[in-house]
Amino acid sequence: MSKNGTYNGGSTIIRPGSDWFSRTESRPAKWDDLRLTYLDAIITAMLQGKDYPNPPLRARTLLDDDVAQAGNPAKWAKAQPEYKHRVGDLTRRLRKAGGKATLSNPRQALADSEAANDPRRKALLEERDKFSQMLRKAEEVVRDCRAGIARVNRKLQQL
Repeated sequence: MSKNGTYNGGSTIIRPGSDWFSRTESRPAKWDDLRLTYLDAIITAMLQGKDYPNPPLRARTLLDDDVAQAGNPAKWAKAQPEYKHRVGDLTRRLRKAGGKATLSNPRQALADSEAANDPRRKALLEERDKFSQMLRKAEEVVRDCRAGIARVNRKLQQL
């Protein structure tokens, strides 16, 4: 208590590790959550006429394999069981926000059209896909190298 009789607070002592400073760790993202996040991103890109995004980092290797097996992100998205429901939801959201919401992307529509059956176009698309896969692998190597450098730096700091 203070000298003039007014209350200035209690005697709570807060130390590191007490309940006030404890934080709950965020739960690891589940595979289904990451898959649905990527599905929503692809559908949004399709609705807005933008290029397809990269998968979430935590599931990139698994999703890249699935997308490669499907052929392209649009085919992978259309093969997902939630596709129709998600398209409807995202279309409503985009229209409500005042955005364009039609499933037409000129570049993607051209790749899916009959004009894509031209052998020269197919060869170029395959070559582009090959380079994209090589780039993804190179990015993975760079990430691994950065993680290795960070690990070595931590060990150097401990010395």
